[in-house]
Amino acid sequence: MTQTSSALDWLPAELSPVALRLARADELQYELEKLCLEWSSRALGFAQVWNDEGLLDLTVSAIRPVPPAITTLFGEAVNHLRAAIDNVVFHLVEKARGSTLPPAQARKVEMPIRQSADSFAEWSKKIAKHVPELGPGTTLNQRIESAQPFADRTVIMSIPIGLAKMMGGTSHDGVHPLLLLQGYSNEDKHRMIRPVACRSIATRDDLPFIAQDLGWKEINEGDVVASDVEEGTLVGVTARTAVHIQRPERAEWVVPGAELSQIHDFIADILIPTLVAGAPNTETLPRQVDLSDSGETAEQRIRAGKSESAHRRANREIGEPLFADANLPRIIPMPD
Repeated sequence: MTQTSSALDWLPAELSPVALRLARADELQYELEKLCLEWSSRALGFAQVWNDEGLLDLTVSAIRPVPPAITTLFGEAVNHLRAAIDNVVFHLVEKARGSTLPPAQARKVEMPIRQSADSFAEWSKKIAKHVPELGPGTTLNQRIESAQPFADRTVIMSIPIGLAKMMGGTSHDGVHPLLLLQGYSNEDKHRMIRPVACRSIATRDDLPFIAQDLGWKEINEGDVVASDVEEGTLVGVTARTAVHIQRPERAEWVVPGAELSQIHDFIADILIPTLVAGAPNTETLPRQVDLSDSGETAEQRIRAGKSESAHRRANREIGEPLFADANLPRIIPMPD
């Protein structure tokens, strides 16, 4: 029976644990997405109040606390993604040497992340004294350099470009995936990845959609989401609320599931195949792999893996049904 092609056609068997580690990161991302989506569906409570002008306002009366597991799941996924990269580099160094590294040298092996060519060159010279397989001129060094933020033009935006254009935004807040990974990893180890209580977008059906403020805004109890509705007028108000985290050392707030998914995509689809094989491969590493006590070998698990990311899977399985219920839009009715 002919086997179908898979990432195992280019991924060495010794790196199968890396594919399984990435699958674990995907599992954590799914748990994170599930929590965020379920919280979003019941995040806010609303009240209708009369304002000083004798008109109706719709205000936020309550905000459901954000589940603390969101930050821990995010941190766990980040650590698996970072470790997967270092696992690959370590394997490739030992493969190039043809023997096991002494402990002192092994501790120095990692995937560097540098923002400038000069900084990378300095690292290359220093590491060559201890681990020559990573030094200037080696194939592995060249492959690592090609993925550095100063050489690779991949960026992750805080919001989709199409939405940014719709909102009339002109800022360019794209950040290289490795810089984001490095920042989140350092923040998780030394401080804490902080979620904002919630950020929301509220739109009214009696105003042109494009003329309304479509940016995510932090929201607090007492905030007015729709104002000045005349008695007897029915107005549909759609409020989308989501957990956000702040990017390390930056002003942008982002949706954690989408952020993790894009970092994962870069690592699995671009970085690891480049380190191992010299370039991205059409046969990508699976996102979803069965890690349970199934009795299958690592090879069998990986070959049976699925390509759909946790982000897409969660939105399809949970998000779409969740937000298709009758809760939205909310109506400000004429009072009794």
